[in-house]
Amino acid sequence: MISERKWKTGGVSLLSVLLVIFLSVTASAGSWPAEAQLEGLSQKQTDARLDQTEFADWTILHSPILTAPVLGFGPPVDVPGGNAQAALAQVVSATGTHTEFELASIHVSRQLSRAFFRELRLGLPVLSGRADIVLNRRGQLMRWSLRTHDDWPIVDSHLLGMDAAATTLAMEADYTVWENDAEQSFSAWYPDVAARVLRPVYWIRVAGPMADERREGIVDAVTGEIIRDWPGIQTDVVSGTVRGPYRQPYDFSDFQIAPHAHATVTINGTPVTTTANGEFSREAGSAAELQAELRGPYVYAQNDDGPNGLMTLSLTAPFAPLAWEWTTQYAAEPELNLFYHTTFIHDWYKVLDPDFDALDYPLPAVANYGHAYDNAFWNGYGTYYGSGGLNHNFAMFSDVIYHEYTHGVTDGIYPPGTLPYIDQPGALNEAWSDYIAATINGDPYMAEWIQGVFNSWFRNLNNNLVYPRNWFGEVHYDSQFISAALWEMRQTLGAEVTDDLAHFARYALAETFLDYLIAVLEEDDDDGDLSNGTPHATVIYAAFGRHGIGPGDDPHFAIEDFSYYADGRGASVGDGDRFIEGAETIELVFTVRNDVVLFPPPATNVQVTVHSDDASLTIENGVQTVAELGPQETFSPVPVLIHVHNGAVDHWAVVTISISANGGSATFEHSFEFTTGTPHLLIVRDDPVTEVENFVSRALRAQDRIYDQADLSSGESLSMSLLPQPGLVIWLSGNSQGNIITAQDQALLADYITQENRVVLSGQNIADELTQTDFGRNVLQVDIESENLVSFAVTASSAPLQPGEWFLVTGTDGAANQTEETSFLPFGSSRGIATYGRSGTGPIAAVEFANGRGLLFGFGIEAVSGMGAGSTDMAGLMDRLFAWAADVLPVDEPQTETRALPNAVSIGPAYPNPFNGQTTIEYALPSALGGELVIFDLMGRAVESRRLSESVGKASWSPSTASGTYFAQIRWDGGQSRPIKLQFIR
Repeated sequence: MISERKWKTGGVSLLSVLLVIFLSVTASAGSWPAEAQLEGLSQKQTDARLDQTEFADWTILHSPILTAPVLGFGPPVDVPGGNAQAALAQVVSATGTHTEFELASIHVSRQLSRAFFRELRLGLPVLSGRADIVLNRRGQLMRWSLRTHDDWPIVDSHLLGMDAAATTLAMEADYTVWENDAEQSFSAWYPDVAARVLRPVYWIRVAGPMADERREGIVDAVTGEIIRDWPGIQTDVVSGTVRGPYRQPYDFSDFQIAPHAHATVTINGTPVTTTANGEFSREAGSAAELQAELRGPYVYAQNDDGPNGLMTLSLTAPFAPLAWEWTTQYAAEPELNLFYHTTFIHDWYKVLDPDFDALDYPLPAVANYGHAYDNAFWNGYGTYYGSGGLNHNFAMFSDVIYHEYTHGVTDGIYPPGTLPYIDQPGALNEAWSDYIAATINGDPYMAEWIQGVFNSWFRNLNNNLVYPRNWFGEVHYDSQFISAALWEMRQTLGAEVTDDLAHFARYALAETFLDYLIAVLEEDDDDGDLSNGTPHATVIYAAFGRHGIGPGDDPHFAIEDFSYYADGRGASVGDGDRFIEGAETIELVFTVRNDVVLFPPPATNVQVTVHSDDASLTIENGVQTVAELGPQETFSPVPVLIHVHNGAVDHWAVVTISISANGGSATFEHSFEFTTGTPHLLIVRDDPVTEVENFVSRALRAQDRIYDQADLSSGESLSMSLLPQPGLVIWLSGNSQGNIITAQDQALLADYITQENRVVLSGQNIADELTQTDFGRNVLQVDIESENLVSFAVTASSAPLQPGEWFLVTGTDGAANQTEETSFLPFGSSRGIATYGRSGTGPIAAVEFANGRGLLFGFGIEAVSGMGAGSTDMAGLMDRLFAWAADVLPVDEPQTETRALPNAVSIGPAYPNPFNGQTTIEYALPSALGGELVIFDLMGRAVESRRLSESVGKASWSPSTASGTYFAQIRWDGGQSRPIKLQFIR
């Protein structure tokens, strides 16, 4: 094993990372950069550069904030010479990065060779910048990772002296007498994720005269700003009492006696070390002066509250076999306990990992540290245990001792500057210490009986915490995501297998939860190819997935290449007029993808069912199956035929694609809708920015009225082919200004009206430039009285509206977009039918024109909310318009239903989906439960949540996040619904 424990620049060396257990860390600059680099990972469909290399068949993941790809894995690739440097050269060439790298460590064990390269810029390390190379036993490349900052410029230089930076850090903590630990501080670059630049910084350690007086942090080398800082010791909390040499696992356990292995006994001034059985022998002549201390080559147990343990004995020849036993006459109970358990955990690691030697020195293990000190910690060289105040004596708890010692092991594995005690890196560090302590003692509780009662433990590894939903922001609490996953693995795979995987995966030098999951899978792999699974992949993915890390063991189905038609193609039957009508047959084609990252187990017994509750539809080929669908594999069912019954009434038809797998434990649904019949209503959206038509179409959809829709970009004219004959056109201009209805549209609408059709024009600026046109003078016959009114009430004065009824044009159920409404002065045959305000005498808000064949609204009807007491809502307005245009709308009366409260929670469908601006999600939720809608990304992080006040309804989502795959879920106190997948495309 090559392990570089020190890295120097200009005579300054990097410190071993020192961690704290029970003190929270102040984060002043967001998460550790490595976490941001792994957020929003995505896989490109094609990668022009990598597709021409040996990595063409690999899974390549990209980060939205880094130029080079960050992770690649797939079928093993041959490496000339089979060494890490050559493999890195292949990766650098394939990805096009021009970063300078320096080898930091190589670890070779059993099946794997892991190499860690540090990113350099101008000879100094870039914190969190790295390249990882993993070779299998045949010297083939099986995985690489890159976190490089090629195109991130350097800002400024190291102007502030290192001692001045150390003084800043010491003063921040009010430790003015502390000094810079020059051997453990160094210059570096810090990736500022928000600005995408490299800032000059110092990694600083300051120390005081006491063992627990340590602090370290990252300080801006120009301004002296403390970017991140954390305590420089690693602590934990445990307690108990001891009456003999040791107790296991805590001070309430039975008294036990055991040999002191690896203990130093001095005979006539010459030290000897006992065997694993506590045996020793040495020639002594005619007399022997014996002295024993609680120390040896791997531990030096000390008592900070009194003299250290010491036994002496004088013997003269002939010597009889000696039974020499420590008692509390010679040493304090915590001191005795520390010696035994520290020696035990050292030997436990030697069995697990014989090559690990970073702690092969007389490690200080100090009992009764401080005055009523309520902590335990690892300070980078030794472990310290307080006598406790609120808690019992920390040195009397074996899981605390194993926990603190394991911090030292982690410190010995990680090169300096790679595992700050913050965020996910700090949580990983704590998780490993908790798991090792728990697996040795065989119980999931960390420090049970700490206050003299069982339920006073600090952490329970047998938990249901899910990342990121339960993320707390404190490393000890957040460690439970990882430690719980390892504990679940142990319950299934056993301690031997899980201990091995948990420990050796640390050599991957993971900085994030996902890093560590990949490392565990690599350790478990037996053929150097993660793409074909690993011996225990099912258990590993399931355990980590249940705690929100990685894809879990369930598939993530996606519908791709989705289309349907009834125009004579394939087995479809229809006239191809864009509408689905009675006696026509739809051909539906789509592809199902198991859209998961990494290589979790394949979905088995996948059943794809196309179904509908619509009695006017008959579905053929609706149920199809495939035995297995692996990660990123696809299944294309034979075309599904949807027969529309002859004579079917005009309505909205909903068809659902349901997918089940793994015996029903994994499910997915995707619904889509279409109209049956020929719509005689066309909604024109003449506002390319605001989706105002959603407020109108939502009311129409709730009434099961069918419609067609045309979306016009700025200055675009409507195609004559879209006009329904006969029919009604509702023209919505929303917030648009300027040339709303083009000259071509004016001529088209004038002719359309003369054919006895109906037209509704709406918008707060729709008539601004029309009054001086022939269309305005001869068809609309209105002048504009005012263009900047703001009124939130409109009162009807004449048919076709109901005189006296009023509309509230603001509120959460409307568009709430009215800022400059228009009032009119009608002339000729035009007449006012509504006024602004509630008095009925305000300015004219709406006009009937063209002898009753057209309506002009000086406000956006999309804003009608129905929120005011006694006001008419959007559905009521649509009823008025349909009654007015009844002679050109040969449609069935909408059916109204009385809906009972749902007795179960459901979510979906979402439409449109995929979407590029806004999607609407249907849901049902018993009102007694209450609940919220949560949107989360592919990594399980919540990006938005909102309370739900209605038992049955729809919620719209307009993302401000990056495009990609998201999931929506209903959550309530009693549990959570299945998630539905959302595909956001910009």
